[in-house]
Amino acid sequence: MKKILIISILLMSSPLFSGHHAKGEMSNAEVVKKAIPTLEKNKHPATRVFQAIRIHINRELDELTQFLQQIIGLMLSLLVLRVSAS
Repeated sequence: MKKILIISILLMSSPLFSGHHAKGEMSNAEVVKKAIPTLEKNKHPATRVFQAIRIHINRELDELTQFLQQIIGLMLSLLVLRVSAS
């Protein structure tokens, strides 16, 4: 996983990340394929890298953390209500 994160960061800072590359240069997917061996059968290695980039850009882990904190708060509130009603 660390290797995928490092490659994701490098790709994001690369001029290739914009999607514009000169003829003869490798695409982002080709760069990843060369750097990472196949992790899953029938799945391109770049799949996980681009997923990691999307998760980072969309701050999906931050949103998940906030959601889980809210759920825990609600569950604790319900527990307090049940205990006080007993």
